[in-house]
Amino acid sequence: MRLLAATSLSLIATASAIVSACSDFRSAPLDSGLPSDAPLAPLTLVAHALAAGGAFTCALHTEGGTVLPYCWGANAKGQLGIGKESDPVATNSKPVLIGNLSGAKIIGVSAGGAHACAWTDSGKAKCWGDNAKAQLGYGELDPHSSPPTAVALASVDFSMTSMSLGYSHSCALGSKGARCWGSNTEGELGLGISDDPVGDKPSDLASLPETFIGGTTLQVSIGKNSTCLVTTEGALSCYGIGPVAGLGLAASVGKVPNEVGSNTAKLDLGGKVREVATGYEHACAILDDGSVKCWGNNTLGQLGSAALEAGITLAANTSLAAVPLGAKALTISAGGGTTCAIVEGGRVKCWGNNASGQLGLGNKSPDQSTADAVAKRVPFLVREQRVVGLAVGTQHVCASVEGGNIYCWGENDNGQLGVTTSGDIGDEAGEMEALISVDL
Repeated sequence: MRLLAATSLSLIATASAIVSACSDFRSAPLDSGLPSDAPLAPLTLVAHALAAGGAFTCALHTEGGTVLPYCWGANAKGQLGIGKESDPVATNSKPVLIGNLSGAKIIGVSAGGAHACAWTDSGKAKCWGDNAKAQLGYGELDPHSSPPTAVALASVDFSMTSMSLGYSHSCALGSKGARCWGSNTEGELGLGISDDPVGDKPSDLASLPETFIGGTTLQVSIGKNSTCLVTTEGALSCYGIGPVAGLGLAASVGKVPNEVGSNTAKLDLGGKVREVATGYEHACAILDDGSVKCWGNNTLGQLGSAALEAGITLAANTSLAAVPLGAKALTISAGGGTTCAIVEGGRVKCWGNNASGQLGLGNKSPDQSTADAVAKRVPFLVREQRVVGLAVGTQHVCASVEGGNIYCWGENDNGQLGVTTSGDIGDEAGEMEALISVDL
């Protein structure tokens, strides 16, 4: 879910939080200031250090060797970790240091609809923000919690390596599978029960089972009422609400016992899946050949297809066409109705909803799903700075570059772009070329 001051951000990279693009990119990216045949160093992507939520953004920042999480934007639900329920700070465009997170080294941060979580190298996490569906995972049901509260997962046999947050539920990835809690209206927790929510009692978290789809789970990505898992073998399974949420299935899955497990149907995209990104009502996956395929709701062009329609399911369309990116995708992020990818050369390409200029094309055209439109890159790259991190929110996008800075564009009604200026950015000509970086 996700403009040029001189402040620099040090993004955090750990062994489990780095995706390396092994190609040495012998062609320089457009407008890099380098000859087109100049050799470039391998691009190293940084994962889990930048997150975009409903109308707020979070990032990790290093100060004196210590990793600290900052958030900015909307705070009506306490998603900035400040203010009381009775008197919340409505918005804050200046990044706020999240308190009550001392202890082990923080290695990742994730943002949902109106809540966020940060996790450490010890396999623990703390969450803050909206808790109306028990998505903070501390065994109570409150409107919101700030400062951050520890997730109460049983830790004897489970240590989380990463997290993914949706609009009202949360998932933690362990060494083999995922544990999820919060909203379960469509079976998105994969627990085979109809209870909703799950996690509002301490006993829920203490006995929460680990969800597997066969093999070892490599990634978990969750959307509005859906959850997708990718295994180390490249298999993909999704559960929760049906095709409009991007599942490629005819009906909701996950409320009936044994529906989710090693026998869960695998989605056939025509190749092994390397990564999946789940948006509000759609999902996109990167295959092992670098191509991207999307399914689910396409009313805003978020699937990268010019055929705008309510739903594209794998059951009815087993031969999904690849999004016409014109280059191999390295990583991908999906938000409310927008999808963005970092492609070879460290460039960003976005497609889908553009109501607030979040495609970064200098307009608000409602349909940017044609092949020509998708092939256009976001024109904000600073000379010799390639993009290494990407986060798409409900109607905004943020990207981090090799130099360390973070740049955001799109909707800015809650200060989610991290700049003092008001108004959306990216919807008028020239704005993307004059982005100011977030001042951390």
